[in-house]
Amino acid sequence: MTSLIRRVAFVAVVAIAVAACSSTNVLASVNGTDITRDELNALRPSYTDGSSLDAEQVRQDLTRLIVAQAVRDAAEERFGVTVTDADISERVANPPDRYASVIGSAEQFDDTNEAAVKVSALQSLIRDAVTPRLVEEDAGGFDALLADRPEELSRMCVRHISTATIEEAEDVLTRLEAGEDFVDLAAELSTDQTSTEGLLADTTGNCLLWLTRVGTEFANLAATAPLDKPAGPIESSNEWNIIRVEDRVVPTAAEYAAAPMDYLDPDYASSLYTQWFNDVVREAEVDVSAAVGRWSDAGIGIAPPGE
Repeated sequence: MTSLIRRVAFVAVVAIAVAACSSTNVLASVNGTDITRDELNALRPSYTDGSSLDAEQVRQDLTRLIVAQAVRDAAEERFGVTVTDADISERVANPPDRYASVIGSAEQFDDTNEAAVKVSALQSLIRDAVTPRLVEEDAGGFDALLADRPEELSRMCVRHISTATIEEAEDVLTRLEAGEDFVDLAAELSTDQTSTEGLLADTTGNCLLWLTRVGTEFANLAATAPLDKPAGPIESSNEWNIIRVEDRVVPTAAEYAAAPMDYLDPDYASSLYTQWFNDVVREAEVDVSAAVGRWSDAGIGIAPPGE
């Protein structure tokens, strides 16, 4: 009961803070740029229609605004990336499929105003602009990445036959090279019987996949092996595999330059951007109104008052 009373009391305190934080209207500042209660209130109907406020939701939403400003500042300072209101409106109107879960009309999401969708659109635009520049720093650009780690740029349709030992895999390869059918041997011998006829595919049946999640060496072999010929053995997840690549899509330099995020392995892109994102947010100069909480030194977020 005591903890419940404390929580209700704290929600009330935050409600007061959001509705009338101070005469300055400022809830936080990021690198000298103020974030106001009006900007926070614009994110959700419940902040202005008289609904009760949830303290944790307030802190999360204010954190979103802080983070968005921090990455916007860092993208412009380090890479010269600027995002205009027109860019944001275009992204909201025509979001890439990869952002369908976070960008759309406000009506698609519970308790969400257009301003909140625009924050998501802004962050997606920064991610798409910054990530190719991080690839340049990490790998040396498109040509170097294609030469050294083609699996990060290649989507492939691959069949595989998994075995417990390298000796078994070599026996499979010998039988394939002697003319036996790959699909028949996959049904007879593969330890992976969840892949229909040995085909690696997603839940929709699409087999053109980035395969680094299967294993870096596995994916590299699939990115470099001749089409329609058995290759291997290659180890992955403590098993040995013989593979056959049936199709492969690799962008040209012009295709990549026009739409790099369409061709980068999503896991690779995410790993680069997440590290940059975490670094720049932690390096930002952030101040939060004491009535709302305290910017956490240990991570990205606002700690409740008194913690």
